[in-house]
Order: sequence, then structure tokens, then C-alpha cells
Amino acid sequence: VSTQSTWAGQLNFMNAKNHLEKVRVLADPEIVETKYVCIALRHLYYIDFDGVDALHQFIDIFTSFGKTVFISGAIHGNVKKMLKNHDFYRERVTKGHVFENYKFAMEYCSQITEQSHHDWTINMHIHGD
Repeated sequence: VSTQSTWAGQLNFMNAKNHLEKVRVLADPEIVETKYVCIALRHLYYIDFDGVDALHQFIDIFTSFGKTVFISGAIHGNVKKMLKNHDFYRERVTKGHVFENYKFAMEYCSQITEQSHHDWTINMHIHGD
């Protein structure tokens, strides 16, 4: 099973902490049984330092429950610029866990699991506005 998180708008000091509890719940295997999480950032237009820190915490939470985390769609100037300077993001790039879009991430998951992602994808939308 895979989970997709989608942010729209902004992820910043005003709203970042609001998502932490939601992420903790979704990371818990007794609540959502999943091995893969794709955090889709295509609709995220702005992120500040607190938002970057929160994103790092989200990834740490998911991985602490044994999940593999992918990031997709970090295409907007501010988001791309803010993330590329952080070790946790560069580590994901090095592992091949950063994708241009969600579709490419799911195709990769299908290859490594030898299953169609349509059979095991759960879409989870967390809006950042």
C-alpha cells in the first residue's frame, strides 16, 4: 500500500505544525497499512524555514515507522531552492527517491514492488493553505 500526501499553497510557520499530528496518525501501521509514502509538492508554491523543518519531521515520522518516503513535484522556484540546500532532501535525491511528478514516483514503486500502483495506492491530501 502507498500513501500520497499533497500540499497546496504554502507550507510555513503558520500551518506546518497543524499537519504533524495528521502525519503521525497516517504513519501508524495500525491505522494506515502502507509501505510507501509519496509527498507530492506540485501545488506547493511557497515554503519557509519552518515549513522545510516540518517536511523533514514528516519524513522522519514516516521512516520511523519503516516507510519508504518519496518526494515528487518540487518544481516551483522557492520550494526547489529551499529544499536543495538541506541534507534530508539531498539524501532522498541520492537514493533516487525524488521525482519530477507523482506519476514517475508511482511507476518506480510499481517496478520495485512488481505490482501495479493502482492496486495499492491510497491518496491522502493535506492542504497547506
